[in-house]
Amino acid sequence: MSLINDPSQLKLVRLLQNYQHKLLFSKSDTFTEKIKEFFNKNQSCPIKMGVYIWGDVGRGKSMIMDFFFNHTPNIPKKR
Repeated sequence: MSLINDPSQLKLVRLLQNYQHKLLFSKSDTFTEKIKEFFNKNQSCPIKMGVYIWGDVGRGKSMIMDFFFNHTPNIPKKR
């Protein structure tokens, strides 16, 4: 599987780049604060947030998520 000239892949890559940038350059000190800031949640909100990607089989969803996961350092995450 590889990246192709697919508008849906490009949209997903840009969305994940935006998430990555916000998480890496957040002004908050802790991961919990970063996530709350990112999702604009108040401090009393429990954290259960994530990203769900759906689409047709073979479109590159897993490959793009693997790129994001492997190239977002210093952020606790679960795949």
